Amino acid sequence: MEIRRSVIIAAVIILFFVTGCSITGKSSAILKDEITGCQINTQLEVLRIGDVEQACYKENSVYFAVENRGSTTITGFSIFLESDYNVSMLVRSSVKPGETKSQQLFFGSQNMDGMKSMIVYPMIGDPAEKIICRDSKLTLELNKC
Repeated sequence: MEIRRSVIIAAVIILFFVTGCSITGKSSAILKDEITGCQINTQLEVLRIGDVEQACYKENSVYFAVENRGSTTITGFSIFLESDYNVSMLVRSSVKPGETKSQQLFFGSQNMDGMKSMIVYPMIGDPAEKIICRDSKLTLELNKC
């Protein structure tokens, strides 16, 4: 009875895996490469001048500078801003390994008072696929510039 239960569980696991690959259109090798690319090859750091992180807000914009310390090209950022009202956005921006990138997030006529922090998640691969590396996130406190 125990062997039969193990066989059924194994079959269900294989079925879920095959179904998942069919839905995403990706093989296990591609899924593994993307996971490995995020976990091992993607490292994002905030640029510092002395001990000061280069991230702040002023009037209607948020400014930050990051450095790609990994070995994979970052193709964009998924950003979550914590403030009096929370904002999420995707930013397309290519940052090659070893490169530093300064960004300005412009919010038109909206005043940015009440900013608390920002979480930046790097994205890799084809920008249309939006592969977000959640384990490589960068959390920044935001102060006025």
